[in-house]
Amino acid sequence: MSCCLFECSVVFPADADKDRCAEEPILGYENDVEYRKLKCTLSIAKILSSLRRLRYWLCSKGTRRRCRKCCWITSIFILILLTITFITLFVLLPLPFKNSIEFQRSLIFNPDTGPHSDYNVSGKSRGLNFTNQYVTVKRNLQIGLWNVSYSDYYHRSKPTLIHFHNQNGDRRKYENFYSVYAGPFNVIAFDYRSYGDSSSFDLVEDGLVDDAVHVYSWVLNSTKGDVYVWGDQLGAAIATHAVARLRNEGVVPTGLILENPFTSLSDWIGYWYWPLGRIFSWMPWYDAFVTEPLIENGLSFNTSSYIRNVDCPILVLNAGY
Repeated sequence: MSCCLFECSVVFPADADKDRCAEEPILGYENDVEYRKLKCTLSIAKILSSLRRLRYWLCSKGTRRRCRKCCWITSIFILILLTITFITLFVLLPLPFKNSIEFQRSLIFNPDTGPHSDYNVSGKSRGLNFTNQYVTVKRNLQIGLWNVSYSDYYHRSKPTLIHFHNQNGDRRKYENFYSVYAGPFNVIAFDYRSYGDSSSFDLVEDGLVDDAVHVYSWVLNSTKGDVYVWGDQLGAAIATHAVARLRNEGVVPTGLILENPFTSLSDWIGYWYWPLGRIFSWMPWYDAFVTEPLIENGLSFNTSSYIRNVDCPILVLNAGY
């Protein structure tokens, strides 16, 4: 009978006081320590034969019943585990989002804050000339902003760019942006309510748009040049809504620039919080758990609806991060 052999070798130091191997050493080492070889031969045929005997034993009459029972228990366990996972992922996790506006805000907004003194010195490290100013929207609500330029004074005839930053950080985070555009423009960098050193107020869409409209009106009283509006991500939705509202008041900016805009916050969540957002977007009850609560709590940010009421030229940019 033919036999397939597997040979492995083990080397270990030879004992100087015991039997020495007559063979030449297979491995040399410093100080002339010799090593000798141990051969171990395995028969593949014997291993296969042992496996066949094990399979026969497992499939014997008494064991087969136990195997069926084990399979049923395993199947039930897997089914229960999948059910728990489904309920947790598609019901228990979306429930806090549906029922808590604070939970929604914590996912949507990611502000940085600081005292007023922090905003008087930050941009000067990049050679920016700016004044730190505040726009009063109503009692107990002030919006902090920078009036940024490379010149020593504010050019009233120079075009002005109002920057609506995205949902992260505050105006200090976007100094690179200001350093690029502060040459051709007077840049107005403002923080939303509860961002930066602006007053802490409820973060709702209508309130954010009110703040933006007041900032725009303040700019109109400060310049004779063209006014452009630039919004990034969530800022693009706020900017579009603000420009649409200004149009109803007979005010139209020179241009609207949208960087990485989204159609609505509900649509954006389906891609933003990968992989959970994409998984949730497949749920039959996605609208009931995500879209409708956002609308009810004034957090829809439906850019595709507002943009229909915008009359000025629009530039859409898709910029990577």
